[in-house]
Amino acid sequence: MSVRVVRHLCAQGGGTYFDKLDIMGVPKAGRAILWYNAVKNNSTGRWEEDPRLTHEAQPVVKGLKWGANKWVHVKDWVTPYKAGRTY
Repeated sequence: MSVRVVRHLCAQGGGTYFDKLDIMGVPKAGRAILWYNAVKNNSTGRWEEDPRLTHEAQPVVKGLKWGANKWVHVKDWVTPYKAGRTY
């Protein structure tokens, strides 16, 4: 899961664009956007990247944008990582 919090308002630009969904997250000071990056595969029981949620930051045209990202893991990732597994 990803959370993006915006600290300063952009007068123009600075959004987060999800190209596969053709959705623009518009930054507003003091607000956040949240999305899940993964979806559970019912056949394997594993969490996989959700290809619909590729995204990119758009340039700030006017103003200033300060923000912070927080990534939240939906399951234990440390144990498989230490065992050499990357899924």
